[in-house]
Amino acid sequence: MARPHTEFIQAQALPWDATRHAELRPGVEAKLLSVDSEDGECSMLLRYPANWERGVSEHLLVHEELFVLDGAIEIAGVEYGKGFYANLPAGYERATASSKNGAAVLTFFSATPKAAKPRVVPIFFDCASTRVSPTVVRVDRQVADSTSKFDAALQKLR
Repeated sequence: MARPHTEFIQAQALPWDATRHAELRPGVEAKLLSVDSEDGECSMLLRYPANWERGVSEHLLVHEELFVLDGAIEIAGVEYGKGFYANLPAGYERATASSKNGAAVLTFFSATPKAAKPRVVPIFFDCASTRVSPTVVRVDRQVADSTSKFDAALQKLR
């Protein structure tokens, strides 16, 4: 049983850490409230600065739950304002993410937050043209590997 004890945290006494998940959310500061030493499941406060924007699509390998305490954050075209809750399952595509005026967000990750490594694979060839020109999309191989049809389809394309 993970984290069998009760923790009482004075969040205002914890320092903001801009390096905790810098590879996932550059420019976002975090306060770690609780972490499971076995699987990395964690609770934290995230502070998104005004005009924050992540320019690349993201798929996390873990579930992310969030509750907006102040401000607003946009994820995949949906704006979550103060008092809004979201449960983003593992593999959910966050094509865009931004915060115009900044936000304070209580966030829970189901394990150590890690982004899936995107892979670029050809998925369509225009056989009618004299030149083979693949249409390329980003595919999250770690999520797609859970579907046996993915590998079979990929083999047909090779």
